[in-house]
Amino acid sequence: MTLQTTRFSPRDYLERNPRVRKILRIAMVFAIIVIGFLLVLVAIDVYTWQGFVEKTSKATVNGLALSMLLFLMVSGFFLIFGLCDVINFAHGAFFMLGGFMGFIIYIGTEAVFLDPTLPFYLIFGANYFTLSITAFIVSALGATAVMALIGGGIEFFTIRRLYGNPIAQILLTVGFMFIITQMTQIIWGPSQFSYFIVPNSQISYFFISGILDFG
Repeated sequence: MTLQTTRFSPRDYLERNPRVRKILRIAMVFAIIVIGFLLVLVAIDVYTWQGFVEKTSKATVNGLALSMLLFLMVSGFFLIFGLCDVINFAHGAFFMLGGFMGFIIYIGTEAVFLDPTLPFYLIFGANYFTLSITAFIVSALGATAVMALIGGGIEFFTIRRLYGNPIAQILLTVGFMFIITQMTQIIWGPSQFSYFIVPNSQISYFFISGILDFG
């Protein structure tokens, strides 16, 4: 008895999947356009067109940052649907709540590090750059842990009983969406909250107000 092994070939895979081949071609064209645009910016005389280059660079970076944020939200939605077969319409609300949790932890961490009565002040008191980066890392990890507990609890006590029932899943998650949105409005209000991750950097400026955004 002989076993025949087949070797995976990317070219054969693309030939058998014309849709994937088409997507790759579109991505290549888009990448060429972006690279060409960046090369044009480099070729422009910076001293003559300094304002144009600065504004264009900021707009490009802000657009990429917003695109990555939207990608994270959409990929999370489809990841939940693909792995758990759950239609989670409250995914954006949980994403927003995670932003508020990160903001609270960030402000609290800054307050602790800047307290002269605590030993952390000797390390971070004179170096705001190190303070802001450390506070951001702590807030990101803390918000992730808090939202993991909240999401796990909601899945265990409510969504787990609705597997295989998409209509009930939609109704439940839409209800959670309204509840979370109204709770954030009551607790934090409709005003924006903002903070710098890195001092004197417009790229790292965060806005939190109902929908998390940064640019």
